[in-house]
Amino acid sequence: MGFIYSAAISVIIVLQQSIWNIIESVSSEVSPRALTYEEMQILEKDTWISRVWTYQELVNDRNAFFSTLAPVAQGHAIHAEKFFDCVGFSLSQWKRTRGKGHSEVLKEFRNLNTLEDTLADRQMGVYLDRVALKVVSNMALRSFDPEYPQNRLLACMGTLTQEVSWGPPSATLGELAEKMMSICESNNDYSFIYTSDIRDHTPGMRWRPSPLQPSSNEPVHLVPVVNWNNIWGTQNGQRDARGFWLDKMVLLNPAETIDEKSKEGLERLLFGYKDLKEPDKITGWVFRRQDCENEELSQVVLKYLQMIGFKGEREPQVCESGLFFSQSILSGRDSVEMYATAGIQWVWGSPGLARWKEGGEIMYCAGVFMGVVKTEAAESLLVERLV
Repeated sequence: MGFIYSAAISVIIVLQQSIWNIIESVSSEVSPRALTYEEMQILEKDTWISRVWTYQELVNDRNAFFSTLAPVAQGHAIHAEKFFDCVGFSLSQWKRTRGKGHSEVLKEFRNLNTLEDTLADRQMGVYLDRVALKVVSNMALRSFDPEYPQNRLLACMGTLTQEVSWGPPSATLGELAEKMMSICESNNDYSFIYTSDIRDHTPGMRWRPSPLQPSSNEPVHLVPVVNWNNIWGTQNGQRDARGFWLDKMVLLNPAETIDEKSKEGLERLLFGYKDLKEPDKITGWVFRRQDCENEELSQVVLKYLQMIGFKGEREPQVCESGLFFSQSILSGRDSVEMYATAGIQWVWGSPGLARWKEGGEIMYCAGVFMGVVKTEAAESLLVERLV
């Protein structure tokens, strides 16, 4: 389907009458208007917004139209860009007029917020390659159907490649996950390692997510460490006579406390900053500072990460320039090392890897680094040695 959407001259998306009425009303304006609260609620509950296939439709197609099967609108179609222009504007307006932060947006309009991220990805995809971590992060915010768990991975692959076929049909989720990782590796995209998956037990491959994950009614294959798809860059790798290397990895130095610059950056992310036009006004905040006065900064950071899907260890590892939250327990492990990637950047940090020794073997897990990534210290990291 990814090939079909990308090859199509245009794609017509047929919607239910309720959402069609809203889009038609918005599109009748010369300039995009803010959606009303009632309209936003209708859109939030519409199944099209949250489907995994919707992401594939929108990011692969460059010329989409909305229509409906209603007789009164027969033959009538509206260019999708007219509607897309008002989504982010409406969410910003809602936050501003009601004095809400990003945490309230995630609670009230999770699906609309995901749609806004999808539209940004749609625009940026023209200029940048789409990486696996960005795709699975957006998919993680969408509806998961436990009766058809393969749909999520199929939609991901349809976004990452425009190949006509991926070979014979796969019988298991593990085979689909392996196909997806192989597609990424052929594109020199190793961003899929920053997932909560159990690692491979094969010697030399313990850095890589295992295609064999425990069965569950929730997604378990290639699940991102956090559901945050505003990502810059990618994670490249290379092989030589010694083994496989990950590019642009920064070793994190443990410390008693984080430095002041990093602390100020985290506080700015969480509690906002002064508006340049209105110095008495705080903007861009996730939480109100007064609501978190009795909490340590690390607790507020954890609360934020859990809001965006982090399910790893609650106790962070304190580093010089930030906090590292690992997927697995690191306390008491031997020869622990923590790395953040400089290849992929979030506005507040980077995904990362932790490794340690266990029974003579080197083990890995993914993690989230909240803080300042010192890109000037980035080096290639040998993660797989050739025997």
